[in-house]
Amino acid sequence: MKELPPTEFAVLHHPLQPLVQRIQWVAVAPMIFSGYLIRTAVEETWRAVWIVVQITSSLCWLAGDPAHFVSQRPKCSRGHGVTEQTAV
Repeated sequence: MKELPPTEFAVLHHPLQPLVQRIQWVAVAPMIFSGYLIRTAVEETWRAVWIVVQITSSLCWLAGDPAHFVSQRPKCSRGHGVTEQTAV
């Protein structure tokens, strides 16, 4: 397959790619740690805190997840369902 040059809409080699990857880790870290801490918390107060953190971070993740699908949708040219990049 021919290597395409990077463009402003490309996923790879985009100038904001490192920033977006860091933001994803910042978003997923509270989900991982709060999921663990929900199971190990002894006091009900702390368990409630970790549940709120878990739900909040999960909702933020779910709100941002559709952006991946919208940005990766292939563009149609002149009403045709296939572009040059997606043609086999």
